[in-house]
Amino acid sequence: MFDPNAPLQFDSSSHYRGDIGRKIRAIEDQLNAISERSVFTSDSLTKKSKEIEEIVGSLARTVTALQRDITVLKTELAQMRKEISKAATMAKVGELEGYINMIDPMKFVTKDEVRKMIREEGSRTGREV
Repeated sequence: MFDPNAPLQFDSSSHYRGDIGRKIRAIEDQLNAISERSVFTSDSLTKKSKEIEEIVGSLARTVTALQRDITVLKTELAQMRKEISKAATMAKVGELEGYINMIDPMKFVTKDEVRKMIREEGSRTGREV
């Protein structure tokens, strides 16, 4: 490039104009290079920005779906707790088992069996019932 501190040469006016023209072209080349890099950087930033927006959108959709799933799970857990609270505890089941064993429902008889037993007893004793 050129040295901005270099003294200008005034040998002849055409030489001076040529020197200035070269310096101007050098500056224009530098500006063009900076402009191209600026456009490239801007394009890259735009592309990266769009990629990030897509990722953020995807994450937002995933979070929304997870929130819905968590809400459903909370509802189902509440229903399960409600059902469990209605269920008998092991102590209650043991207590009921004790009562059932005391009553011994296998020893109960039907009405027909009672009638038959009465008839048999009556015929054995000689009385009719």
